Parts: sequence; C-alpha cells; structure tokens
Amino acid sequence: MRTLLVALSLLLLLGGCSGLRTVDSQVKAVSTLPEGSTPLADARYRFERLPSQTDPVETDSVEAIAEAELAEVGLVHDDANARYSVQLSTRMQPYSADPWGRPFDGGRLRGSIMIGGGLGGMYGLGMGMGTGVSLSTQYRQYVTLLQRD
Repeated sequence: MRTLLVALSLLLLLGGCSGLRTVDSQVKAVSTLPEGSTPLADARYRFERLPSQTDPVETDSVEAIAEAELAEVGLVHDDANARYSVQLSTRMQPYSADPWGRPFDGGRLRGSIMIGGGLGGMYGLGMGMGTGVSLSTQYRQYVTLLQRD
C-alpha cells in the first residue's frame, strides 16, 4: 500500500510539470485595395530579404510557412516573373509571467519586509517576508508580412 501511495505521489508531482502550453494568436490585416476589388488569384510574388536576414535556416523555414499560407489565397511564388514583393520579419519578446500565465508587471507581487538590529560584533536580530511566488519566462512571437506592388 505504501509503495502505491509513493508511486501515485510521484505521478502527481511529475504530471504538474507537463502542463498544456497556450498559444494565443492575434491577426491584424491592413489593406489599401479598394473595397469590392477582386482577389489576387494567380498573382506572382517573390520574397525580399533584408540584409539582417542572413540565417538561411531560420529565414527559409519562416518563408516556407508563409508560402503555404499565401498559396491558400491564390498567390504563386515565382521569383522570375514576380509582380509583388513579400517581406517577412519576425521578433520574439521574453517576459516574466506569474504562475497563472499573466504577465508580471513588477508591482503586484513585489514586497518584502526586513527588520534588523544588532548589538555589535556577530550578534543580530532579523525578520523577513517573501512573496513565495515563482515567475517563469514566457515568449511573445511576432511575425510581420508586408506585400508591395
């Protein structure tokens, strides 16, 4: 019975480390095309890279994802006969989050009380209080797609 209790306790402790990851997406689209205009079916485009985008592994993988998404709306990747230029940029921003996944603003959990005194030498009196809340690092990832005629 004791072995079963220890095994269940270990299972519960290890299960807490494998929580679900939340992916929250927010898409904002801005277009200067007149309302009611026809979609860009079979329009040809090429990728335009900035001088800072020299890492082929990272840039190629982001471009492959964008190419699949652009194909769904009818655009065709064609470097030789491109009418449009597509520029991609990515950015990742780390931030601290409380145990509930909310961004830590630096003020909610802050606070400690220290009282101290001493009688000289090695003798002293102290008291402290901490928050007891551990913060984790979360990441926000941004992708920008800019299409030019």
